Amino acid sequence: MSRSTSLSIKKIVPALVPEMGYDDLVIAEGETASVQLARMIFAGSTMSREERAGLTLQLLEYCKRDTQAMAALSHKLIQLSAIES
Repeated sequence: MSRSTSLSIKKIVPALVPEMGYDDLVIAEGETASVQLARMIFAGSTMSREERAGLTLQLLEYCKRDTQAMAALSHKLIQLSAIES
C-alpha cells in the first residue's frame, strides 16, 4: 500500500455503505473534531455556556455518526464475507 493510500473510515464507508455520510454534520471530520475538543478543554472557560453546549452537541453528533458508520461497515463486511464463503 502506498503512503498516499488512506484506509480511514471517511474513505472506506462511502465505498461500502454509500448511504452513510457526514455531510449533514457541522463537524464532519476527525481533525476538526480534535481541534474543537482541544478548544473546549483549553479555552472552554472563555466560551459562553451556550457556545460550549452547542459545541458539545456537535462533537457528540460526530462521535455518534462515527460509531454508526463503524457498525454499518462491520455489518457490510460480514455480509460480504458470507457471500464469498
